Amino acid sequence: EEDKSDDYELFLEQYGWIGECSFLRKQQILDQFVVGKYKNIEIRFDYRLIESFHECVTRLVRECETNIVLCVTHREGIRALDDRLKYSRIPYCGLAKYA
Repeated sequence: EEDKSDDYELFLEQYGWIGECSFLRKQQILDQFVVGKYKNIEIRFDYRLIESFHECVTRLVRECETNIVLCVTHREGIRALDDRLKYSRIPYCGLAKYA
């Protein structure tokens, strides 16, 4: 039987006065990030799991074969990964690297 876990797009049904709000489509993401020397990058689109950000990142690191996981989040998401940063000032567009 064919795996249908990747057969849909992600969107918000209601976003304030704007209404429905689509995220980047899968093909748009692939076109932007899997190009040139990065053609061997694997991007998975599995939106079936609903979990906290911390749980998600922990699971991805545990399941990852290369030990490299890129997570894009707002600065509050960085705080969610490490309790020591709870009251830290994290700049807009800040980067965090964990090893």
